[in-house]
Amino acid sequence: MSRIIAYMITHEQGIRVTMALCMLAGFIVGASFLNVRRGMRRVIFYVWLTVVVVLSLVTFMTLWVLLAAAAQDGYASVLCAAALASWGLIGVLLYRVAAARSFDIRGDARRAWMALIPILSLWLVFKPGRAQPGASLLQKRSFGTRVGDVLIVLVAMFIVVGTRGLAENVVQTSPFHLPGGDELEKLVMRARLLERDLASYADGINAQLPSASGSASGTAISLLSAEAQGSTLQLDFVARNGAAPDDRATVAAFYCDSANLGSELGRGAQLAVVYTAPDGSPLERHEITSADCKATED
Repeated sequence: MSRIIAYMITHEQGIRVTMALCMLAGFIVGASFLNVRRGMRRVIFYVWLTVVVVLSLVTFMTLWVLLAAAAQDGYASVLCAAALASWGLIGVLLYRVAAARSFDIRGDARRAWMALIPILSLWLVFKPGRAQPGASLLQKRSFGTRVGDVLIVLVAMFIVVGTRGLAENVVQTSPFHLPGGDELEKLVMRARLLERDLASYADGINAQLPSASGSASGTAISLLSAEAQGSTLQLDFVARNGAAPDDRATVAAFYCDSANLGSELGRGAQLAVVYTAPDGSPLERHEITSADCKATED
């Protein structure tokens, strides 16, 4: 769950993409289990679309505003799970009303999927429903009904525009700047994809080669390359003149420092430090984990 939180917060459209995917999943669940056999008028369908938009945006704003405080109090994952579940249920609701509108238009729910695409959802909004059996073709709605429908549409439009505007204002404030933002930042840093961080670390080292050299203890050992494979980072060194490589404790003390790989090792990374002689023959290999870091602290 913490990785989902990190994705939503650190990516520009992360929270919107997550919301859309959850609603899509709910829509699919609704299509799989709901059997809609009742139609819905255009105006009523528009009202329900308004409800769907408002509920999704309110959930969005609630998560955005409370996430920092939730991280501080230790229930960020619960809040995030509740938001994901809410968006899923909203997706089920969206299918229910879209299927009812499709049933009113053509007698089945096969056009409900159009509600997922804004431009195509207009077809569901404006397409007249089928004439009901026994209804007179000349029968017209009363003036009061037509005026009421217009007012409903206008009020719904104002609600949607107002809610969107409020949501845009809310996201102008970073959750990291809210009370509890420091804890949220720590949570996000811990949850960032370890593989990506290690790959970036390796790329940074390789970009400096062959000028980058050195060792944990300052002996004449040169770094040849760095390679990230999943959650493992391998550093290949050559020991000049066959110099003896550093012992495991010295290597651990150096790389467990927070200025080096301490954060990554604490999140489950594994470091493989490989030493070879100038002729390529292997000398030593040290595999450093968070357990080694804890040992250095003791």
